[in-house]
Amino acid sequence: MLRYIVVLISFIVFMSPFTYASRLALVIGNGDYLHESSLDNPVNDATDIAAVLKNLGFQVILKRNTKRRAMIRAVQYFGEQLPRHDVGLFYYSGHGLQARGENFLVPVDAEIKSKADIEFESVPANRILRQMEEANNGVNIVILDACRDNPFTTNQKGVRKGLAEMNSPTGSLIAFATAPNTSAWGGESGERNSIYTKHFLKALQNQAHLSITDLFTQVRKNVIQETKNETKQVPWESVSLTDRFCFGSCGSKEQRKLEQQRAELEQQRVELEQQRIQLERENVRQKEEARLKAEQEQQRAQLEREKIRQKEEARLKKYLSYCYTDNGDGTVTDNRSGLIWLKNANCFGRQNWETAMQSAANLASGQCGLRDGSRRGMWRLPTKDEWGAMIDEKYVDRKSWNQPALSNTAGTGPWKEGDAFSSVQAFNYWSSTTFANNAAYAWRVTLDFGRVHGNVKTFSNYVWPVRGGQ
Repeated sequence: MLRYIVVLISFIVFMSPFTYASRLALVIGNGDYLHESSLDNPVNDATDIAAVLKNLGFQVILKRNTKRRAMIRAVQYFGEQLPRHDVGLFYYSGHGLQARGENFLVPVDAEIKSKADIEFESVPANRILRQMEEANNGVNIVILDACRDNPFTTNQKGVRKGLAEMNSPTGSLIAFATAPNTSAWGGESGERNSIYTKHFLKALQNQAHLSITDLFTQVRKNVIQETKNETKQVPWESVSLTDRFCFGSCGSKEQRKLEQQRAELEQQRVELEQQRIQLERENVRQKEEARLKAEQEQQRAQLEREKIRQKEEARLKKYLSYCYTDNGDGTVTDNRSGLIWLKNANCFGRQNWETAMQSAANLASGQCGLRDGSRRGMWRLPTKDEWGAMIDEKYVDRKSWNQPALSNTAGTGPWKEGDAFSSVQAFNYWSSTTFANNAAYAWRVTLDFGRVHGNVKTFSNYVWPVRGGQ
């Protein structure tokens, strides 16, 4: 559905005979002052103005609770970018004051103790006008909602109430929340926006097709109407525009209708986007819930494994006097070394050394009668020293030379088929140890002789994997 709404919006905009000029806005809202009283509305004012301006085709630079250095950098960056745009707009909501007939915008870190501090702690409003003049673009707009009663003015001679009158340069409009040298009313407690910005927002949302002068006239009427029972507030503008400008599409009733439809569709798009974000959040929540559940399951499984380990440890202690323990899962534990051997000593037949190394490394539960849950990479060939510890020379059969030199499970006699291991060959088995001075050779054990000696790696010997140890 979202796709169709976007397409319809594009269609409606395309139908309008008016095209939006390239527009850039710097929007600043300062409310959380560090050294003087804070203001409730400015951050909300700036946030809401930025959102509406974006919907009207402005590229917006939004700054909230900005310190002096950051404000200056923002104004400089704004001035650098302005020549690339046809329309420039600066909006400020926060503390402002005048001194010696000049207006100053107050950053949140300003610490003004005397009139002399003002120009060092604040940002001159004329700096923004100079940036706009140098850009030499078609339309420039300055909107200052900064005429509230100011805490900095206490006992300071030469610092007057409200903001001073400013003459707009050619091609520009300067709008004040109230007339020069008077204070603006912030509005009822708990309201999101100041009186002036509230009505300016409504005008942008519902009457953007009006010329800018007609739009500010409507704002002025509405502010005067709302403040007639309080200290009447009269918004004021200084206008030197040379071209007609509308925030929306200047045009006929039909065009305004199309503009309204576009705004409504945009609102639907925003709502659908919010729904999408909500669905994504729900998806994230469900994934997190699943992750926590899996984590709990892993912890439970870990506890189960620990119980099994403890039982196994107790079982091994019970049979510690035996040489080998058949684990019943296709493995046999050598109780002397702790090594775990594959029960089937002839699962792979004869292989060259390289193939034997790979066969051992790729061994896993489900192969060769294994049911121990082992994975690939856990198994390997025994080392030369491990073979040396495994063989028992006293069981070498020097008559038939056909008996593996291994003890039985109890360590009381020679190994016999089925006693712990199966299919043990009285011949050569590979080790993983290679010759130190000749990489073409590796060590092997000859079980019928009970000796470990070398063999070229290309020769084929039996494979008996082991895990653990080292």
